[in-house]
Amino acid sequence: MIMGMAIYLVLLPFLAPQPAALCLLCLTSLFALTQLRQAPVSWWFLLPVMPFLASNLLAVLRADSPVIAAGFFSFLLPGLILFVILSQDRKITAWACMQVFSVFALVMALSVLLGWLRLRIGAVQMQGEDIPQAALRLSHNVLLTVPNDVSVTAIFAAFPLGLLMQSARRATHVLALATLFITLLALALVRSRTGLLIAGVEILLAVCLQPRLLAWIVPLCLLGVAADAGLGLRSLAKIAFAGEQDFHGVEGRFGLWVAAWRMFLAAPLLGHGAQAFGPGHWAYLPSWAPRFPEGHVLWAHNLYLDLLAEQGIFGAIAFIILLAQPLCKAMRVARHGNAPSQRALGWTALSAFAGVLVAAGLELSLIRRYVPLTLFALLGFAMKLGTPEPVEPQRDSDRSELRRCCDR
Repeated sequence: MIMGMAIYLVLLPFLAPQPAALCLLCLTSLFALTQLRQAPVSWWFLLPVMPFLASNLLAVLRADSPVIAAGFFSFLLPGLILFVILSQDRKITAWACMQVFSVFALVMALSVLLGWLRLRIGAVQMQGEDIPQAALRLSHNVLLTVPNDVSVTAIFAAFPLGLLMQSARRATHVLALATLFITLLALALVRSRTGLLIAGVEILLAVCLQPRLLAWIVPLCLLGVAADAGLGLRSLAKIAFAGEQDFHGVEGRFGLWVAAWRMFLAAPLLGHGAQAFGPGHWAYLPSWAPRFPEGHVLWAHNLYLDLLAEQGIFGAIAFIILLAQPLCKAMRVARHGNAPSQRALGWTALSAFAGVLVAAGLELSLIRRYVPLTLFALLGFAMKLGTPEPVEPQRDSDRSELRRCCDR
């Protein structure tokens, strides 16, 4: 089952629009549900998810074009199935999840790197776009549409950090460090300030838990800065520059946030419906905010305000209910775990959730395909925290040896 989940996550970014991805999803789900029938399954864990699903369904039904809106929320289904499998399959451990999610972060970052290399060697021509956007197009990764979508790799970078904290194997350390470096390089290639901020928060949390990681992290960050300067990416210079005259700049973002807040005040209970922000925010923009071409801005670049504008108070409360229980569980395991390994898993979950909360305030929206998948993957990982690792059944020779010892 863990291998099937790994194959699904690795292939999803490249096959999602194709019928093959739907077939893969159905086969994986069918096998998973067949396996789950062998053990008693309690469905109480879906209770915190139901308000979130109901709020999104209501927002789709209230949209101007429910059919189109439903297409944007279609990635709720893969994420939900992944959550069910992670929550109920006792054979999948938190440690196995951390390894699979690390591989997913590596694949996402490598796709960006390969797209950038194809562009630099001149294999293809740019189509009136900047370098980061062209690199994403050439990556053929359907989860990554705009540069800040690469933030998903920064969120999942918490898991190779967790491997560094927990594993004692040198090979695992090397792979985790390579994943972290490639992730930082991918974020620099597309000049994603949000992604670099998320990675910084996660690294800080990991170092606070285990200061010994500084021996690995400091050279890694210095190598990343050298690569940024040597390749002429100037991503660090972009972090210090906040004067862009578009929605990437401070003024543009604040204008969109004010518009989203005004939309919420106009329909506070249930919001304006799914995908209402894009065509509807024009009437709510403040006079000082820059205007963008029609169809250029589809979300508020702030998940909290996006939910308030499109789903109202009901959607915001549903989102809080969705995250409250796993966040509390991660905090409890991180502080009071039975073993250092359990506490490291708790800190890994907290780091990933911290990355999501930071990104939600600067960029995320449910219409971004990777956001529901990320949320449900982290929820499933949190369900694994605090559960004991499965014990392998003893062989007959082991039982005989134990019996002889007891007889003595």
